[in-house]
Amino acid sequence: MKSILLVDDEEQVLNSYIRLLRKLDVNLLTAPDGETAFEILESEKVDLILTDIYMEEDGIQLINNIRADSRFDQLPVIVVSGITNIGPLGTAEVVSDLGADLVLSKPVNPEYLVEIIQSFLTEDSH
Repeated sequence: MKSILLVDDEEQVLNSYIRLLRKLDVNLLTAPDGETAFEILESEKVDLILTDIYMEEDGIQLINNIRADSRFDQLPVIVVSGITNIGPLGTAEVVSDLGADLVLSKPVNPEYLVEIIQSFLTEDSH
C-alpha cells in the first residue's frame, strides 16, 4: 500500500486532506511541521509528500532537507500553499527553486488534487 505524508500546521487542513484522501487505497501519515515530517520520513516508507510552505517549522526547509538527502531526493513533493502570487509563469520558477514537483495555490479543487495525487502514485517515473 502506498503512503502519503500530509504536512500542515493547521489541524483543520490536515483533517480535510484526510477526509478527501481516505477514499484512496493509501496509508495517510500526518505531521504538523517540517521537523516532524522529516522524522517520519526517516522511519516510515513514504511515496508522496503533500506539504504547506509557510508553517512554524518551515516547509521550504523540509523540501531542502528532502532534496539534500539521497534517500529521498526522488520522492515526489506537492506543495499546496496559500501563496497568492503563483501564476502560470511563476509556477515553474517556484517549483524549480524549491525542488517541489508541483506547486498548487489554496484553495485547490478537491477533485483535481485527488487526480494529481493518483497520477503521481501511479507513474513509474516517481
